[in-house]
Amino acid sequence: MGAVVYAETFGNPSEVWMWRQVRAVGAPLLTHEHRNPATFPYENTVIVPRTRTPLDRAHAAARWLGARHGYRLPASTERAVERKLRDLDATLVHAHYGPAGLRMLFLGLPLLVTFHGFDTSSLPATDPSYRRALPHLFQHAAGVLAVSETVRERLVRLGCPEDRLHVIPMGVPVGPPRPHPIRGEVRAITVARLHPVKGVPDLVDALGKARALGAPLSLDIVGDGPERAEVERRIDAGGLRGTVRLHGTCAPAEVARLLGESDLFALNSRTTPDGDAEGLPVSVLEAMEASLPVVATRHGGIRDAVEDGRTGLLVEERDTSAFAAALARVAGDPALRGRLGAAGRARVEREFDLERCAARLLERYRAAAS
Repeated sequence: MGAVVYAETFGNPSEVWMWRQVRAVGAPLLTHEHRNPATFPYENTVIVPRTRTPLDRAHAAARWLGARHGYRLPASTERAVERKLRDLDATLVHAHYGPAGLRMLFLGLPLLVTFHGFDTSSLPATDPSYRRALPHLFQHAAGVLAVSETVRERLVRLGCPEDRLHVIPMGVPVGPPRPHPIRGEVRAITVARLHPVKGVPDLVDALGKARALGAPLSLDIVGDGPERAEVERRIDAGGLRGTVRLHGTCAPAEVARLLGESDLFALNSRTTPDGDAEGLPVSVLEAMEASLPVVATRHGGIRDAVEDGRTGLLVEERDTSAFAAALARVAGDPALRGRLGAAGRARVEREFDLERCAARLLERYRAAAS
């Protein structure tokens, strides 16, 4: 179809979903930097490094005087992008994130843009030029894609016409069901960047409170980030060293192994003071695919996947005591864990299977290119 996927960077450990989707649709990928290629290999990748010549800086200064926004690539990089897209016979560009969509508008090709989370929450609130530019992007894009109903609603509030919007989640691969035997110690797991939007320090506190309620819980934390020191401080303050295990960033196969060895999944996401909020955390879908019950907050697109009382338990953001009570309830009831996990697995099979989501994306490619 001549579709090319554009991502400013590719292979970020927190964006395994992008790697999976690109491989599922099989389109060429154009990026400025392919990170961690051994972990996230993709042969059909074209790298166009960002350039910054003296002429680029002069052009940038001139652009700023009359620009709608600051989301333009250096002029020489734009020319290189155009050459590469001609070589690829591109007839359509699919950009990930709102800023990347703005960077591709100069091409004049049919453009699809997938919005994921911060690009509809904190960025419009903190960057007036970005917010002013969004209506221009909505007007000229061939289609606007949202990863969840929550992101779709945010885009409507930002001025996107509803008839241009389509909800296509970032699906997860569905493998054979994995049994979770009943054991004495109940292993909880979270897969999350150690970033304020994920609320991992408070999750450690909630685990301590759940144990005080009698729940035989331990916790595996998969991920890394700026809050690691605070997470470790909370672990020590709660006397949880050894009970809470920090794994750091793990490759997808290792994440899958740890999910298979766990009994429940926890995600304590919350809206940050600057307005940052998630779209639909793919880690929740991975946990549901692994037949794990989910304990999470009523935050962002989590509510699109987790049905309270059916596929997991939801509590309000920043209510550590309620989160602890939910953890203790699930930990103490093996039958409940089994019911929630089975229902979550069935929902992923119906609505979030990677191949089905990729097929829906290919339909949007066809519609946009026609």
